Amino acid sequence: MGDYNGVRTWQPGESMRRLDWKAFSREKGLLVKDFVALSSTDTDLLDFDAFSGDTEQRLSHLCHELLLRAPTLKPFSVHVPGKRLGPDCGAAYVQSCLQALALYGVKESP
Repeated sequence: MGDYNGVRTWQPGESMRRLDWKAFSREKGLLVKDFVALSSTDTDLLDFDAFSGDTEQRLSHLCHELLLRAPTLKPFSVHVPGKRLGPDCGAAYVQSCLQALALYGVKESP
């Protein structure tokens, strides 16, 4: 994952896996453990399975995270069951990721 870089405030749509539960138990609010990449080849993975909730909630979280990363021009990957995109960046890539999220669960015509 990377080197520990401290904590920051949790934002809706972020994975609950990185929550600092000790800080929460000390009533310091919802904080997320933040890490810096070990190398420039590391890319973020937006993974359907990393989010909780029903399918629609997970897709909503993925879309939120995708739109947050879009302007950074830092490569990232998107994974929904049965499909993995990237790593890549840029407007065309973001568009293809949004399309994959929009069409998730829709059966292809023969």
